[in-house]
Amino acid sequence: MKLLQNFFHLSKVKRRLALKTFILVLVVRIALWVLPFSWLQSLLNRFTRRGGPGSLDAEKSDLIAWAVTTTSGYVPRATCLIQALVAQLLLARAGFPAELRFGVMKDEQGAFKAHAWVESQNRVIVGDVELAKYTPLHRLPKGIDL
Repeated sequence: MKLLQNFFHLSKVKRRLALKTFILVLVVRIALWVLPFSWLQSLLNRFTRRGGPGSLDAEKSDLIAWAVTTTSGYVPRATCLIQALVAQLLLARAGFPAELRFGVMKDEQGAFKAHAWVESQNRVIVGDVELAKYTPLHRLPKGIDL
């Protein structure tokens, strides 16, 4: 009940964005479960190209980051990769340059860990969690990412 109260206390713009983002996180979560990553990325790429350029401002990118991180908490196993893919899609559709990045590390027990995040306009939008511990992988070629 508190969730619904919080939702309806949001502005109309935030409610619409939160609902759209929640649906995208859920769809990307399911799609990543049943489709190969390359297929999903290709589908998202096609969807992204339909959007026109928007005005590039920090407030809009911050709002997208808020929506992705908030709604991802309500989708089971909405990993950093899912959040990054959704953020990249929303940013690109809003006219922002958005780059999907990956990094790897070994934890204290020697286990391999990977992380995904999105950068736009020289700042991390989604996934800024202890990035200094991760070794960034090479950037994907322009034809591959969204």
